[in-house]
Amino acid sequence: AIVGYADLLCSEELSLVQRNMMKVVQSSSETLLELINDILDFSRIESGKLSLEKVPFDLAAILYQVSEQALAKLDDKDIDLHVDIDEKFDSTLLGDPTRLKQFIINLVSNAVKFTQCGEIITSLEVLEQCDERINLKIAVRDSGIGITEKHLVKIFEDFNQADGSSTRKFGGIGLGLNLTRKLLVLMDSGIAVKSTLGQGTEFSFVISMKKDLDAERRAVELAEFKGKRLLLIDDNKTTER
Repeated sequence: AIVGYADLLCSEELSLVQRNMMKVVQSSSETLLELINDILDFSRIESGKLSLEKVPFDLAAILYQVSEQALAKLDDKDIDLHVDIDEKFDSTLLGDPTRLKQFIINLVSNAVKFTQCGEIITSLEVLEQCDERINLKIAVRDSGIGITEKHLVKIFEDFNQADGSSTRKFGGIGLGLNLTRKLLVLMDSGIAVKSTLGQGTEFSFVISMKKDLDAERRAVELAEFKGKRLLLIDDNKTTER
């Protein structure tokens, strides 16, 4: 109710002071909702009551949705968001789209939190595939503050962040990464991280999934462009690629 009415109020004509107040209400209520959901998931995992879905879904669409949602949280930060999909990926998958989206939201939100300028890239790479299964690597790379080597071992602990000062400066309570790790274990996967202080961080996980053999293969009709040249211009080198 708080989140919903806050959204409705923000669509009304408000003074600058009122709008800033509503932004605080929105941000605080969303943070509290995320915390409650994370704690509920921890409880379900510890009690063995967390079950995973197996439904058809479009993973590429999820990556784009998460990127679009992250745009709203950039505020005045000078950050470019990119989604890089392997051209070999063209499958509808069977699995738990809600949990996979949760993983990616956690990683992208983390990147946004600790990046002031530069870029954040969410990538999907096909490692191996056959008729029925596909092995994928999903990574989120940022150009943020980075993590020191001694702090890397702490970031997956419960209620812990790499540096105690991070909680005061950036917010959060250190649950997201640990929850992501535990959920990935349930999917017979794990999470990896590599980082350079002052240059950025990359979180990634490899996951094996079934293809939805009943779904039609996605295709894009490009016949009208055949034989024509296309000029793409952008001020970001990653986008140009």
